[in-house]
Amino acid sequence: MKIREESLAERTINLFHCLNELNDNSLVEEIQNYLKSGKLSDTKLEPGQCSALAFVLLMSEEILDEFDLKTYNTSAAGHQRLLPVIRSCRKAIVNSCNLTEK
Repeated sequence: MKIREESLAERTINLFHCLNELNDNSLVEEIQNYLKSGKLSDTKLEPGQCSALAFVLLMSEEILDEFDLKTYNTSAAGHQRLLPVIRSCRKAIVNSCNLTEK
């Protein structure tokens, strides 16, 4: 997985902004329910759910102190879609996630 190839993740987040403006919040609400339940790390997240999670975390008014990418049970494609969150947190932990700089 390559850190610099984030365009798909960013485009997907832009689509969530569009859905939000159209008042279609179903996937975002599903992710918010997972966050509230505390069971997010137990659930295997699909890439689309990771995009919704990234959207929710980026739209939060609260800046994350730490974002540990490996705590999210997902595929390499899912981790790729969570990468935009790294820019908006104080500390990002990305070891053991098979990321490269290219």
